Amino acid sequence: MATRRKDECERRFSENYRGRYAGGTLIVCPLSTMGNWEEQVATHVRARSLSVHAYHGHARCKNPKKLCHYDVVLTTFNVLQAEYRRETQQLLVEDHGPEENDPSRIVDSSSEEESSTKLFQVPEDPYVSPLLAVRWHRVVLDEAHNIKERRTISSIAAYSLHAERRWCLTGTPIQNRLDDLYSLLRFLHVTPMDNWRVWLTYIGAPFHKNIRALTEDGERLEEGNIGANRVQRLMQSICLRRMKQQIDAKTNRTMIELPPKFETVRWLELADGERRLYNMAEEMARNKFSNMSRNGTLLKNYIHILKIILRLRQLCTHPRLWSDEKWHEAQTLLADNAVAGSAQAAATATTATTALGQSAAGMPRPASEPRTKREQSAPTPVDNKPKRESVPVDPCSIFPASHAPFFDRWADEARVHGAQT
Repeated sequence: MATRRKDECERRFSENYRGRYAGGTLIVCPLSTMGNWEEQVATHVRARSLSVHAYHGHARCKNPKKLCHYDVVLTTFNVLQAEYRRETQQLLVEDHGPEENDPSRIVDSSSEEESSTKLFQVPEDPYVSPLLAVRWHRVVLDEAHNIKERRTISSIAAYSLHAERRWCLTGTPIQNRLDDLYSLLRFLHVTPMDNWRVWLTYIGAPFHKNIRALTEDGERLEEGNIGANRVQRLMQSICLRRMKQQIDAKTNRTMIELPPKFETVRWLELADGERRLYNMAEEMARNKFSNMSRNGTLLKNYIHILKIILRLRQLCTHPRLWSDEKWHEAQTLLADNAVAGSAQAAATATTATTALGQSAAGMPRPASEPRTKREQSAPTPVDNKPKRESVPVDPCSIFPASHAPFFDRWADEARVHGAQT
């Protein structure tokens, strides 16, 4: 009930405030490719023939009347998601006694025991996102698989854009499962497959149940799964696919002239510090695998096993890929205590914090590369490294110290007591 009333309130809001100004082309892309789009426009388009605006950061144009005059507007999925969230959050308020005669209010009292009543209401002077206030001539989603989950805020925000033409650019329209494709079809307004029930009936359910087309006599009408065959026919009608070996009809040559590919495998030896860290992590991984095998829980924990293998691969690339926010906390803590002249012992689960004690690997912390032109001109590097989960390792090297910071809950009381004494 609450979802239905919220959708009704948002529909009223969209009819009254969204898509009111006619605009040009909106390109929604990841932040890492925004600079590339600007460079491509400058390279392939005659100078001053197209006006381009990067809708990102504090300097972006927030007036939809001015924004619609740009030929090309570049923005990111995060900006679109944040502005859509701000729009929808203002529609929900809490009220104990709504006025029954107010037509702008939609009340949801799904539970009589609740003391308060959920009230959805369009404010008198609401905030309207400039991106959603414009009815675009064309909307392009670069790396469109970012909206593969149909229930996420980012996907719903993309659905809410008003446009006459819609494009999805992606090299992987299906990433994890076939239903990832539905979200793209919904954004593209491919009727009737943009309806979730229709998708499940004609593609989703037949594919997952492995249903095949049969005649009345039980003979196969066509090879393969019905759902998969329907998806193939659908993609042939709506998808433009460019392949390296594709022949241009005008020149009778391949559309893209690429040099031959050569693959060279070079085996590298890990440094002494890196090898010790890897051997320690590998031994721990083998012990976990053996325990799961003995307990008969191996198949139930295959995701955890894949995660451990990923951590070993990251450790081969660089030890700091195992690091997370605990690196900064440990660095600050040890630096503060070092000023007081006290010995330190760090018992931790992260490779980076282990390296604090004796710098076994001897590698400096790499700085993250800036992702936009504005970040490239910044005086300090921007740390955009995602948080990583740490894999527990037993603090094997114990030495006398006055401080023993423990950053992990896995350490039991006996180990803590042993380190303290």
